[in-house]
Amino acid sequence: MSTPPTSAPLPPIDARPPAGGAAESCARGADRPTGAAGSAGAPQPRDGRRATWTDAERPRRARGALARSLTGQLGSQAVLAAVGIAALPLLARNLGAERYGHFSLALAVLGLSSGLDLVRPRYVRGFARGDWDAREFASVWTIDLLLVTGVATLVALVGLGAGAAVPIGVGALAFAAASREFSWLAGNGRVGTVTAARNLMWAAATVGAVVVSAARPDGWLWLWCFPAASATCLVVYRFLARGADRAMLPAPGWDAAAWRRARPDVRDLLGHGLAVLVLGSADKLLLERGGHAGAGAYMGQYDLAVKVHVVSTALGAALYPVWSRGVRADGIEAAARGFRRFASRASFAYF
Repeated sequence: MSTPPTSAPLPPIDARPPAGGAAESCARGADRPTGAAGSAGAPQPRDGRRATWTDAERPRRARGALARSLTGQLGSQAVLAAVGIAALPLLARNLGAERYGHFSLALAVLGLSSGLDLVRPRYVRGFARGDWDAREFASVWTIDLLLVTGVATLVALVGLGAGAAVPIGVGALAFAAASREFSWLAGNGRVGTVTAARNLMWAAATVGAVVVSAARPDGWLWLWCFPAASATCLVVYRFLARGADRAMLPAPGWDAAAWRRARPDVRDLLGHGLAVLVLGSADKLLLERGGHAGAGAYMGQYDLAVKVHVVSTALGAALYPVWSRGVRADGIEAAARGFRRFASRASFAYF
């Protein structure tokens, strides 16, 4: 499919700013997707009715939209954390201390996919605000597919060998391939749905790894459960985005001018991703390569801590598209005030 021309900015969400402030205006987008770039008229909700909400309806819809997003994310994250915590002793028993270290490192390398992803953090915001360029998206996505797959495969090859590098490379490719639909769905208010789908698939993959490792503890057969989960997420996201205008979901491509415009932001994202890579994986990789006898026990403690500490990640994923839309609808100062009010309450409850 050829890369579509540069898309024009989307029409405003409403003809006038909402009375309820940034939180209400940005959460309106969580109920309905944004139309194709350059389309005429006001965007329509998913049920086809015209989006004409009264000032009295907006606060209720805002609270409902944000509650649905947070419930989907936190609920599925709680399931994933519970499954992960319950699976730790079973995996340690099935694999043994040394091979449990392999399991932990393999999952850390698979996690590089999210740390190095260039599409989701940039284009969730772009789709939420209706401010994106199709040629730039296609170019960045092409780089993303090559970068995420290549780096994850290389690190796995160095740290774990060819037997692990193949499933990890497949999983990284599936993750990067799903970034297009994830960004569009999250930017159009369905971040709770797509995140819940991903968390539940990974919970199922963890259960699968326990079962497979009990039957075949040697080799890497159990590791294939995780790329299978990523591939299933790709299928689910494409099903959920089946009604999107194809111009909103361009194929991989290359445009040198568009890439030059995106390069400064991509460089910042890549720098952050590499820092995450070092912080999250360097210690495990060094222990694995050094043959430390306590590596498996160390990694088990590490994994338990990470599985418990999930609330802030879920909150960030839910709020990012919401406040991105708020910046466009009401301006950065109004969105910042709304965020401050929410954060003041959420931070207290979290800690």
